[in-house]
Amino acid sequence: MKNFFHRLRKHYSSQNGQAVPRPTLDLEAQIEAIRQVETSHHIDLGKQIHCFKHRGLALRLDRDVLGMYRVTVNEGKDRRYSFTILCPQGDYVALHAGYEEITDFLDGERRLTDLPRHERVKGHFYGTS
Repeated sequence: MKNFFHRLRKHYSSQNGQAVPRPTLDLEAQIEAIRQVETSHHIDLGKQIHCFKHRGLALRLDRDVLGMYRVTVNEGKDRRYSFTILCPQGDYVALHAGYEEITDFLDGERRLTDLPRHERVKGHFYGTS
């Protein structure tokens, strides 16, 4: 059984002996889409501003009660993580930096010790089902 999973992982992680390139995320395009939505509509706190998929995870952006950006990360119907990006509405440079930090965490090993917890981004883990 162990050999089966090893072959399966090897099959999906390489193609003809070469590593399969992972799709890259165009954060600039995502930030521009957020900017367009916010400038064209008034969005209430807690309402979705933008949502996109990244490596099988759904990243949903809204604003919390204090007006800070909040990114919730769902895997299927289960919420896995929530991140608060501590910047006011319209600070797209800080929002971009926060998204970079979040995607770096999600692209890594996702250890709880690596969960961002500092002055710009605060992460929360919701557990697995």
